[in-house]
Amino acid sequence: MPIHLTLRFGWTSAALIAVVVLISTVATRCADDAAPQAQAITDVTNGNAGLWAVSSIDSDAPWLPVLASRELAVGVRRLAFSLVPRDAAPPFDADAPPSVHAAVYQLDESAEQPRAARFAVHLPLAPSPFTAHAHAGATVSDNAEPIAGGLYVVPVRLDRAGDWGIEFTISDGDVGDTVRFRFSVRERPAAPGVGDAAISVVTPTAAGAEAIAEISSDTDPEPGLYARSLDEALAANAPILLAFATPAYCHSRTCAPVLDEVKRIWREHAGLLTGIHVEIFRNPREPQRLEEAEAFAAWRLPSEPWVFLIDREGLIMAAWEGPVPREELEEAVESLLGG
Repeated sequence: MPIHLTLRFGWTSAALIAVVVLISTVATRCADDAAPQAQAITDVTNGNAGLWAVSSIDSDAPWLPVLASRELAVGVRRLAFSLVPRDAAPPFDADAPPSVHAAVYQLDESAEQPRAARFAVHLPLAPSPFTAHAHAGATVSDNAEPIAGGLYVVPVRLDRAGDWGIEFTISDGDVGDTVRFRFSVRERPAAPGVGDAAISVVTPTAAGAEAIAEISSDTDPEPGLYARSLDEALAANAPILLAFATPAYCHSRTCAPVLDEVKRIWREHAGLLTGIHVEIFRNPREPQRLEEAEAFAAWRLPSEPWVFLIDREGLIMAAWEGPVPREELEEAVESLLGG
């Protein structure tokens, strides 16, 4: 699904191409998507006019927001994005990050009146380590940018399919910027969501560091997350904390910190909660020919990382794409376990 950008500056065509590449490489399936997405952006937006039309980037613009969310379908969504600082940006202070006000537009209704407006929440995250890699049968060039001290998250209610826009007003002291994204919302999500039955599938298990390294790219794995297969846990009616993440190869650069939070909270509730980490790739020791894991494909996930909470009935109670706020995860786990 294409993500359409519109920025209210004077862009060069080279800068626009760079932005398209940045966005197209956020998802795991990166090898074959970049060119079609770039073409789709041009095709869809050429006929539009006004503030939401693609123009050109101002070389003095301090920040370039990069949208990390891929599950853009009807429903309540958490849009995650990072700010890539450019030459004109002040030094990024994770303790006092730039403020971002987000206004959401349903463009089929009105390109001038926002549906909602609120400030985005900054989630401080250390970036994942990143290993250059290729998918089996294709050469992958990764142009995704590392996150600058964290990601921003803003909840949005997308109540209909079609063209939407989000205007970011960014400020840091005396430096300010206004940026507009245009994106398409589809009718149905690709991934399972809250209230859906969890997909029962065999997930790799292992004991001991050497065996775990065969099925996980985490350099500091928690053995308890590889002790039980997902299908077995579902059959046993166990409450489950499930994470799909690839710490070494994560294009969004958020897999490692998200998995660290999953490990931390599972350790606190290990006696009551089954924890499972599923590596995105089935062969993490072969970075030149990575192949998607069967479980990842079965769950139809369009990006990484994802975290799910599953109740004893096998129903998804909570789902997060990308960064997971610590308090939100803790509250959901407490609710799942009955307080």
